[in-house]
Amino acid sequence: MLIITQKQLDVISQSQSDSVIVRLKRYLSRSDFPSSNINKIADLEAFVRIAVKRAKMYDVVAENDVRLFIVCMLFLGQEFDTDGRFAWAKQTLSSRKLDGPEKMEKISDYLLFETEEAM
Repeated sequence: MLIITQKQLDVISQSQSDSVIVRLKRYLSRSDFPSSNINKIADLEAFVRIAVKRAKMYDVVAENDVRLFIVCMLFLGQEFDTDGRFAWAKQTLSSRKLDGPEKMEKISDYLLFETEEAM
């Protein structure tokens, strides 16, 4: 019988987390975002780690959902989830009735179909 200790699980979890950070960083550096938004970020890895942590507060943990959360931070501002101008985002992210993917799908739909109001 194979026994895995909690310490070993923690190492595996950290390794997976680091892999996600690397992929998200690569995505940001290869994407066609307005360069000024990316260039304003002195430490891209720190930005991604903070974004992942903030997304997790709202149960947004799937990599594609976190990617969209980061894109929102770039286009709407790093504090979009608490900014009064984007009350619709705060309300969606704070909903206890929606899971992470549902929250980000709703935000994506809002950005696509309510663009003038969203900005």
